[in-house]
Amino acid sequence: KSTTQFTGTVGGTTALASLTTDATGTSSLRSVTTTGAQTYNDAVTLDGTYTGGTVTANAATTLAGATTVNAGTATFNGAVNGAQALTIAGTGTTQFNAAVGGTTALASLTTNAGATASFLNVSTTGAQTHGAATTLNGTYTTTNGAFTASGAATLAGDTTVNGGSSVLFSGTVDGAYALAVNNKSTTQFTGTVGGTTALASLTTDATGTSSLRSVTTTGAQTYNDAVTLNGTYTTTSGAFTANGATTLGGDTTVNGGSSVLFAGTVDGAQALVINSKGATQFTGTVGGTTALMSLTTDATGTSSLRNVTTTGAQTYNDAVTLNGTYATTSGAFTANGAATLAGDTTVNGGSSVLFAGTVDGAQALVINSKGATQFTGTVGGTTALASLTTDAGGTSSLRNVTTTGAQTYNDAVTL
Repeated sequence: KSTTQFTGTVGGTTALASLTTDATGTSSLRSVTTTGAQTYNDAVTLDGTYTGGTVTANAATTLAGATTVNAGTATFNGAVNGAQALTIAGTGTTQFNAAVGGTTALASLTTNAGATASFLNVSTTGAQTHGAATTLNGTYTTTNGAFTASGAATLAGDTTVNGGSSVLFSGTVDGAYALAVNNKSTTQFTGTVGGTTALASLTTDATGTSSLRSVTTTGAQTYNDAVTLNGTYTTTSGAFTANGATTLGGDTTVNGGSSVLFAGTVDGAQALVINSKGATQFTGTVGGTTALMSLTTDATGTSSLRNVTTTGAQTYNDAVTLNGTYATTSGAFTANGAATLAGDTTVNGGSSVLFAGTVDGAQALVINSKGATQFTGTVGGTTALASLTTDAGGTSSLRNVTTTGAQTYNDAVTL
């Protein structure tokens, strides 16, 4: 019922068959080797290396020094504390069923590749490095270190990662729960997120940067930091929001379950496709620094954009609100739905320009194109334009135009 201490190595020369302590009192050990089980039923203090078939700590564990556990199965049923490094070196199954570092943060926590590990809340002052396939549930804080999950990560509950430096998920991430990442540095997801089981939601904070490759959530995706996108981003019934600057690292498709918002700039020499039944908004310049390859919206919902530059086509299949300059270096500009001018608008078409729906709005519209410009719907029928001007290159074709100011057709025109 009192204190049990092993101040020398146990099983260092000849391994014990097993080692068991009862549930009363406390135990303190320095390095133990068994061929079978190590079972610590009392509060235990560890310091050194613990090798056995299984290692089980059923009560609170305190680390008095750097500790390595190398076992086929390791189970910590009580809290684990101590400002020391903990390494799980085995390739079997490890379970932490209580908080790790909740009272005294660990120096670091490392798991081995080829293993599986599950955790419930972990705090370290340094790095958390998981080579193992990892199950997460709770809050994972690395005050000054990196958080790395190299194996597949599964969310067993709502999960928050507070990264002291970088955060890296290099394997897949799955689980029908919310994931939030707070980090002042670089956050990277190099594997697919939600590919097997969609996450409930994914949120990043406003500091640092994030990079992701294909994400599926049933709810919202909210990127508050500067974000790099590459792949397909699907929110089944939630909003897609990028509040910081967005860079396209590859061809990108956003399938928005409700609204889609890019509140910052969007750049990158890649194709961007937006499919959404709700409102799609670009409130920052698109392609201002690096022109997009192309930009396409689907036929449902609405889109609103301010200044877009692409090397290829811009195709707006939904009702679109324009305000600013829209340049397609070598591609077509197409608005297949109704177009509304929210500000003076210029279209610099690299090839053809087509407004297949109505065009309205008390603003000036200028079309510069060396190809064919066509308005197949009424222009200014509901709200007269301020003016309409075409340049001297190419041709124009129009059906019914109303402006409060001038109409100036400098190219060959069909009326």
